[in-house]
Amino acid sequence: MTEPALSVKVAFATNPMITPTWTDISVYVREVRIKRGRHYELDRVETGTAIITLGNDTRFFDPTYTLGPYYGTIWPMRKVTVQATYAGVSYDLFTGFAEAWRPEWPNKKDDIVTLECVDG
Repeated sequence: MTEPALSVKVAFATNPMITPTWTDISVYVREVRIKRGRHYELDRVETGTAIITLGNDTRFFDPTYTLGPYYGTIWPMRKVTVQATYAGVSYDLFTGFAEAWRPEWPNKKDDIVTLECVDG
């Protein structure tokens, strides 16, 4: 049995409220965690969130790196979508907005960015 293919796309250069132009950043994705809804029937429904860990060895997700392809477009409120494709069918797992792009260095040789997202 094959696993679904995961894709993460960001609308870097378009207004988030109109039809977005997507940029696929799946090759940089290391981990995706999605949380939504509530744990118990009587709990309050919380905003859905996605935490996406991106490898940043290229510095493409560093907002100060002027040679990066996304320079000047790494801002909050960029539209983000996460999809899984299985047997030729794509399923939307999450659609929302970037809330923060947090650079991290878990050890001195690794450079990652944690993309924190909330749904609409």
